[in-house]
Amino acid sequence: MAFTSGTIAGSTAAANHYALLDAIHTFCTTALGAYNWTDIKYETQVGSSPDTPYNRKEWMFIAPGMSGDEQIFGGIRTRTAGAYGNFEIAGYFGNYGASPSWNTDFEVQPFSRFEHVTLWNDQMDYWLMANGERLLCVVRAGTAWTMFYIGLFRPYSSPTLEEYAYPFFLGGTNDSFSAQISDLLGHRHFAAPVQNACSLWLPSAKWIDVYNRNTIADGYAAGAGYITPTSSGLHGASNSVQPDSRANSDGTFNLVALELVTTDSLPSVLGKLDGVNWVSGLDQNGAVVSPGTIISISGQNYLLIPNISRTAWYDWAAVRLS
Repeated sequence: MAFTSGTIAGSTAAANHYALLDAIHTFCTTALGAYNWTDIKYETQVGSSPDTPYNRKEWMFIAPGMSGDEQIFGGIRTRTAGAYGNFEIAGYFGNYGASPSWNTDFEVQPFSRFEHVTLWNDQMDYWLMANGERLLCVVRAGTAWTMFYIGLFRPYSSPTLEEYAYPFFLGGTNDSFSAQISDLLGHRHFAAPVQNACSLWLPSAKWIDVYNRNTIADGYAAGAGYITPTSSGLHGASNSVQPDSRANSDGTFNLVALELVTTDSLPSVLGKLDGVNWVSGLDQNGAVVSPGTIISISGQNYLLIPNISRTAWYDWAAVRLS
């Protein structure tokens, strides 16, 4: 596993998210050693409506997995409209042509899936965590914190029996390429996801939506997939049956796994996300922690981030910096 961080200097929307994608591409293809990702295609395409007059930078990739005999397929491309500069992220299954393009080979696949991630047109600080099977990216844009996930999670299944061949999670932040980082309704990262922003590939070989909130009033609503403990009525939700949680009396924090649950066909807890946990946003005195605080647990550093700009005690995540 590898980690890096950096800053994209404030410029235009197009230049900013181009630069961030360049940083992600370089990191994933050169910094992971034996687990470096490979390009299917990485190039700039002439923009078409609704991105006109901006070009699109597109990356279609293969991650090698951790065993050396896997292939994990995904993609990231820039989306620009006026002052909006965001990402579109994708998961798919490798059925591409000799000279693939996102629009003609990628989007038309029957099992491809796409989500969106909000960025912005000013300075952005970023944290990248990747291994052979997943990418986790955190971005700070002013006072807002956004995050996305592409790749495999940790399934509760037997690998030797191949019970879950492709435990793929695609975690975005919203349902539109033209959303703004300042939006609240319909805008959450995957630690407590909103409708139409995250997807999960099931063992039964189909995609389902994963969400804990709706897009209308940020109200509680569970999809065919949802994430605990931030779903309604559970620990980590505002209407929890448990009282407000905080750090331990000695100042240490407790991490809780972000688990993927499905109610589709055979309801079950499928597994947990890799490298990110739920955590209370309150210190031992009941004060809200500062976004971007780094804590250490068992010698490992974690970055504490709110959900976009929400800082209630239940709207936090701890991201492992490795």
